[in-house]
Amino acid sequence: MTAVPENEYYLLGRNSVETQRLDEQHNFLTDLCGGSLISKSISEDKIFSIADVATGTGVWLRDVKAHLDSTHPTGPSKPRYYHGFDLSDAQYPTNQGLDGINYSLHDCLKPFPVEHHNRYDLVHVRLLVAAIKETEFKLIVANLKPLLKRGGYLQWEDLDLKSFLTSHEPKYDSFPTIQTLRLCIETQIGYDASPHVPETVADAARENGFADVIHILYNTKDRPEMAEQVLNWVSKVMAPLLRAILGRTGRAKNEEDLQAHTQSHLDGLRTSFERGLAPNGAMGMVIARKE
Repeated sequence: MTAVPENEYYLLGRNSVETQRLDEQHNFLTDLCGGSLISKSISEDKIFSIADVATGTGVWLRDVKAHLDSTHPTGPSKPRYYHGFDLSDAQYPTNQGLDGINYSLHDCLKPFPVEHHNRYDLVHVRLLVAAIKETEFKLIVANLKPLLKRGGYLQWEDLDLKSFLTSHEPKYDSFPTIQTLRLCIETQIGYDASPHVPETVADAARENGFADVIHILYNTKDRPEMAEQVLNWVSKVMAPLLRAILGRTGRAKNEEDLQAHTQSHLDGLRTSFERGLAPNGAMGMVIARKE
């Protein structure tokens, strides 16, 4: 296993609990974004090579492979190629390479090896909001572009942080959840996170010469039937995020203090949810084509 840089910006962990959370989150986010792993604006029958950058556990690649194998099977003469890249291999599946998916270590802030240039019909990225500074998105998009064949697509899904602080009824302003959300979001922005990642990515795609840039927002408030899933998702992501933020900002003196502060915020979240507050937030999807 290769160690990640000591000064890594990433706010979440890579342990077994976080690995399980990421896999569960994958299903939730897929449902939130309309249920399709690949945007319906992209012709799946023309996708033969797929890269997933910041792949984490590889769950998106595994599901995409299963989906394409079922809906658009190919013969042995033209098998599909799947490749996952990440800064760390800590969450890679133990059977990597045996399931038809390849993995390698790579920091997307650096140019990709030339053997991967002009290789992919689709490059996918999801959720770098807690890992990348706002000023770095343009560089990452520039590094991703050479991976694509001409006519290939970039598909990037990410959170709009500021959306979580909007559209709440005034009566909820004093609720603990709002204070916790404000702490998490404003602290991330204070650490140079982008307040509007989807918009930042779309702008970076245009500046890097991509064509047909599409920016779609999927808002939790528009999916009332998913209310229970939204609450579960917010609660589970807040636990590791709060620990990271409380620890990095010096709000906790020791591990016992950190646990107590984290639990206090989580209890406040639960109380607010029970009193009727439904989290509001937007997941954005950006689609862009390489000319």
